[in-house]
Amino acid sequence: VTFGSDVRISASITIDTEQGADGAGSIVMTGVDISGTGAGLDLDLDASSNADGGQVVLGQFGNAGGNFVNDLSVNTGSNSTTAGNVSISADISLDANGADLGDLNVTGGGLVIVTGDATIDTEDGGDANAGFVNFGESTLTADAANDLTINTVGNTDSGTVTITGADSSGGAFIDDLTI
Repeated sequence: VTFGSDVRISASITIDTEQGADGAGSIVMTGVDISGTGAGLDLDLDASSNADGGQVVLGQFGNAGGNFVNDLSVNTGSNSTTAGNVSISADISLDANGADLGDLNVTGGGLVIVTGDATIDTEDGGDANAGFVNFGESTLTADAANDLTINTVGNTDSGTVTITGADSSGGAFIDDLTI
């Protein structure tokens, strides 16, 4: 699935690239701005498979549609062979909706490759409690000397950040990592 223009979700949705889970499918959101048209909308990107997991390339998450996405979940897992990778090349801004915190959850165990300077913010505006960032079993890496800032600071409670490992397997170490 490749997106070529802005993506504005009007309901919480799941994009599943492999309904039968027997082959890899990829999701490419490069150069687009992903947002919600209402508060509290979640986006679940599922490129998992029983064969190789698919790749997910994330674009910018903002509020061009009037609201930020609440929760972003990405699954590139494989039940038998190689997990797919997740690429982050632009800012990802999420926002709480009341008690439903804005969370980023990556599952599958492939690489999380920072392909451009980026900031992940789980409470845009800082006016509510912040959500978590969980890279699960994935290894955090970069393709060049890119910077990554992870902001999970909220107005009262801050979210947790889970990074299992970091290395240069994507081509380079992350230049500056700020949490």
